[in-house]
Order: sequence, then C-alpha cells, then structure tokens
Amino acid sequence: PQYAAAGNLRVRVAMRWGCYPSWCGPFGYGEVEEYTLVVDDATPGSLRVAHPDFQDDPIEQEAGMELMQLLPNPVAMNGWVQLEVRTFKAAPTNVQVMNSLGQVVHTQNNFFEEGVNRVTLSTRELTTGVYFIQVSGQETTLRLVVN
Repeated sequence: PQYAAAGNLRVRVAMRWGCYPSWCGPFGYGEVEEYTLVVDDATPGSLRVAHPDFQDDPIEQEAGMELMQLLPNPVAMNGWVQLEVRTFKAAPTNVQVMNSLGQVVHTQNNFFEEGVNRVTLSTRELTTGVYFIQVSGQETTLRLVVN
C-alpha cells in the first residue's frame, strides 16, 4: 500500500493440517515459514521478498542453524523420531540425546547440507521418560517425551 513504511518487515506464515493454527503454541502437523519483506519506497511494485534462508539477516547467519521440529512427540518406546534442522551452511555436526539428569545417552554424527536436514533417531534404547535433543553448536534444546 502507498502508506507502507520503507524498511524490512518479518512475516510468519503458518499452515496447520485440518484447521487454522492458533496464535500461540505448538501443533503437530503443518508448516511454518518466515519471510523478510523489503519495502524500498511506497511506490507500486517496490515490495520484494528477501531470500527465504534469511541471508539478509545477520542474526540468523551467526546462528548457522535453526532447530525446527521433532516429530512425533511424544513417541512410543521402540519407535522412531525425526528431527528437522535448517542450516545456513554445510557442516559436520552431531546430535545428542540427554536424559533428565543431563547425561548423554545417545550421540549421532551427521553432515548437514545447506537447507533443511532430517535426522531419524531410534528410541529403542530409551526408557519411558523425558529427554532433551541438542545439536552441536546450538544452545537450544528440544524436549522429547518417550511413552
């Protein structure tokens, strides 16, 4: 619109299977994407969408990767869980599964390509309880519940 202020605008688009996503909170099946809209001026046609990997965003570049989701969660014992990680550059990495005491109970070495990477983890060696998934180089952990 003509009244749009020049600058960057972050937009999050969420799609949920079978219904609208809530404003806040997790959902099991669906997709969330973020975009940076760049408004150069208020003339028609001046809006452009920045690269979807946020190459214009120095905060995202510094992080190097982003933990996206862990499905299914909760998961049954003797099952499989899939971790999705978006990386902004290819790199070797490892995924650690820690129990509620902080002890590492499983480590899996991987090589992540630039883009979305999927890692499948077995829960066969895990007992019922709460676990935490951490990817090397990340401070953020994902909570996993094994039933």
